[in-house]
Amino acid sequence: MLILIQVATQRILPYSLEDVSEAYWHAEKSFGEYVLRHEFVHPRLMASINGDIDYTHEEVGNHIQRISDKVLMGRFCDDHRAICVLRSVMNDEMYPLEANTWTTDTRQWMLAERLGPAQTRVRQYYSIDHPCTERGYVPLWEYARMCGVTHAIDDADVLEKVQLNRQAKHLCSRAQFARHF
Repeated sequence: MLILIQVATQRILPYSLEDVSEAYWHAEKSFGEYVLRHEFVHPRLMASINGDIDYTHEEVGNHIQRISDKVLMGRFCDDHRAICVLRSVMNDEMYPLEANTWTTDTRQWMLAERLGPAQTRVRQYYSIDHPCTERGYVPLWEYARMCGVTHAIDDADVLEKVQLNRQAKHLCSRAQFARHF
C-alpha cells in the first residue's frame, strides 16, 4: 500500500506577471527555511545555470526521519507567461545516497499567465510519491511512524490515517506557501 499526494491550485493575483514570477521563484527556493525554521538545513546548490536552472540537495523530514531531496528546478519566462518546474533526481551517480536514506519522487509545475498589467493567474500542480530507499518503497508502518501515526489497528486503518495526516499536512503547507509567497 502506497501513498501518493497530488495537489492542484489556481488563483488570480493582483500583481504583474514579472512580480509574481520573481516572488514565486524566491518563495519556492526559500519555503523550506520558512517552514522548518530552527530545524532547517540550508540546501546545497550543486549546479546553477544563469540563476534560472538550479540543481540542489536538501534535507527535509522531521526528528524521526530525514528525507533527502535532490531536485532540478527551472524557470522559463516570456512576455505572457512564466513557468517554474521542479523534478526530483532519484539516482545520481555523482552524488549517490546512502542505502537507507529516504527520498521521494516529487514533480511540480507552476504556470503564471498575464491577464492584465496588474493581474496574473497562477496554476500549480505537484505530486509526491511514497518515500523510498534504493531498496524500494518504505514500508507503510514505518512511514506512518514518521508521520506520527502510532495507533492503528491494521494495514487499512494505518493507510487511512496516513492519508488523512498527509492531506492535512499539505493543506497546511499550501496555506503556509500562500503566506510566504
